[in-house]
Amino acid sequence: MKLSEEADQQLENQRVIERKLSSGLIDFVHNDTVLSVRRLLPADVKELYTGRDPRVSIPSENPLQNDFCPVMHPTKGGVRLSPNITYGCLVEDKLSIDAALWSCGECEQKIYCSTLDRVQHIVRCSQTKQEEEAKEREKFRKVEQQELNPLARMWICPVCEQSFMFTSGQIMRHKKSFSGVKAFKCFQNYLHKIVA
Repeated sequence: MKLSEEADQQLENQRVIERKLSSGLIDFVHNDTVLSVRRLLPADVKELYTGRDPRVSIPSENPLQNDFCPVMHPTKGGVRLSPNITYGCLVEDKLSIDAALWSCGECEQKIYCSTLDRVQHIVRCSQTKQEEEAKEREKFRKVEQQELNPLARMWICPVCEQSFMFTSGQIMRHKKSFSGVKAFKCFQNYLHKIVA
């Protein structure tokens, strides 16, 4: 009895959400936005762009393209972030300020910043998150290897400069592979066969 009531409640909730989404979609499709395209005259361009301003700060890293160095646009002003995107070149109204309070979805930090600062913060947060995930995977891999052989320890070969999880016997065998005393092959191939 209780299961059927819960199923009915979920079905009713789905219908309510479906109605809201469909009405919102209809409102969006039937909006009366009027668009026009016109050629900018020299007088318009003069009033439209901020012009070269030495006070504009150029970011050290480009959030849009890593291979494009941000530079000041020579005529429009603002900062060129790509061959097609110039940020901060348009004159803004006194009422519209680019900076606003914003909450980052990654680190949940609340910041009062501009749009460009937001994009840069998102890039830094995602890089930090990826680095943390990589460290976590590496920790997990080390623990997993330690569980496979509890006598193994991390060792870096001074000759081939690779790091291994080897026991003392495996270290000696690896060292002998470079000494030329006995025809040993590098133990790394053997280790990959065991782990895989």
